[in-house]
Amino acid sequence: MGGALSTSTHGTGLGLTGYAGMVTGLRLATADGALHWVDAEHEPELFEAARVRLGSPGVIVEAELQCVPAFAERSRTADHLEFYWFPGTDVALTKENTRRPLGDGVDPVGTFRSTVMDGLLTNGHYGLMCRAGRGSRGSCRP
Repeated sequence: MGGALSTSTHGTGLGLTGYAGMVTGLRLATADGALHWVDAEHEPELFEAARVRLGSPGVIVEAELQCVPAFAERSRTADHLEFYWFPGTDVALTKENTRRPLGDGVDPVGTFRSTVMDGLLTNGHYGLMCRAGRGSRGSCRP
């Protein structure tokens, strides 16, 4: 989690936030070896800078996050929407995720779908297209 925060990894959706917005507190190790707890009440300016890695406030050794129970895919009113464009083509895909309560009868994505559909077909096919396009249209990094 510290690494994702340190690279300002983003989230998706208009009504929700990325990882930095989920952080409620951080423990930082500073260059002098001291440990500091920062949050909205304790050193709020350092907290705001540290959770999006502005400058070098210290190494994140602990992160406290506000979380939700679960995600489920495929809903008309999405909490998260992702858009994928295939460079060099007129093809684009979208992905929607909506938060659902635990135990509501919606099963998680199965092994076949996560391995074959998402891993091989989606990401693998995208990588092949990018490598093919790199030779004729410049560079593309999946």
